[in-house]
Amino acid sequence: MISNDIINTILSKTQKKTPTIIHKHFSIQRIRKFYIKKLSFAYYNFYNYICNLIQKFPVMNEIDPFFKNIFNLLFNKNYYKVALGWLNNLKLLIFKLLKKYTTLLKLGNSLQDCKILKKVGLGKLCSMVKKTNSIFIYLKKVEIQIKFIPFINFHKKLILLSGGLGSGKSSLLNKITKANVKTNSYAFVTKFLQIGEYNNNCTTWQLLDTPGLKHIKNLNRNSVEMQTIVALIHLKYTNLHVFDFSFFSKVNMIKQIDIFKSILCYLTKKKIIILLNKTDLNWEKTKNRMKKALIFYILKIKKEGILKLSCHDETGIFFLQKTCLTGENHHMLKPKQISFFLYFKNTFILKYHFSQKVTSKKKIILKQKMICFGKNLN
Repeated sequence: MISNDIINTILSKTQKKTPTIIHKHFSIQRIRKFYIKKLSFAYYNFYNYICNLIQKFPVMNEIDPFFKNIFNLLFNKNYYKVALGWLNNLKLLIFKLLKKYTTLLKLGNSLQDCKILKKVGLGKLCSMVKKTNSIFIYLKKVEIQIKFIPFINFHKKLILLSGGLGSGKSSLLNKITKANVKTNSYAFVTKFLQIGEYNNNCTTWQLLDTPGLKHIKNLNRNSVEMQTIVALIHLKYTNLHVFDFSFFSKVNMIKQIDIFKSILCYLTKKKIIILLNKTDLNWEKTKNRMKKALIFYILKIKKEGILKLSCHDETGIFFLQKTCLTGENHHMLKPKQISFFLYFKNTFILKYHFSQKVTSKKKIILKQKMICFGKNLN
């Protein structure tokens, strides 16, 4: 019980820090001062505790809409406002009770009368605090959840990692930054947004790791997945979308592309770099026509380019830092170009660049050539 702990600490503090000896032969004015001092000390301690508790929590109308929506996902903001309203009401009730019992103590005629009034005043105060026990428990849970929300500096450049379940976003964050985030093989290891920083050329880049997404509609997502959607909507960032085409991936290749297509509506006017992760598992050697077609399809959807990397043997991570974390984009694809790539054994075998004015006939001829080239390789 949180309320019992609060009562015990404050009453023990009043016992230690106020005078404790009183006699009958003392004057009535001295007796009144003795009990008024005890009562006012206890009341002001309760009042200061509640004020400090309210100051710990942010006001919903004064914070950024991104954090407001994250708060609403982790805990209902309506209940949160009601809980803080109860505490503000409790502050007013404490002042009213203090005024009432100080005036009654000033009218006390004997030691016994003053002692009874002091007991009644403290008893009323303790009963009021016990009634708000459920609010204290709720705010304690809210305080624990607020610690998991990362501090994002909006004046620094931000890179957002997105992708399906178990695609290797958290391990990539650990490789690039010193975040030391928990990673494991099962789904939903990352339940909250996690941030790390990378310094290069006197500039700091923020990398935001998001929870993985399932192959469902955006409206049917749970609170963990909705944190990713809120971050995609409200923040200004460069997006790194991670794909895992290996044999051990938890999500099918086609489902991963469907997840990417469902996010695209939130990625308008945003720079997107696609990462093909876990190349150390040699998924390229078992690459069939379907995988090649899916890679071509990803290239058609988004314009900025594809990078291959592995967090295990660190292939492609230095190249990623050059492209994304330094802003050097001259060796990436330009948005107004049509590009087709064919990947084989960690190298670009074919790389065709055409301007936007390429006719549809030339596109078909190019596709036929690339399919024939793929057959010869296999």
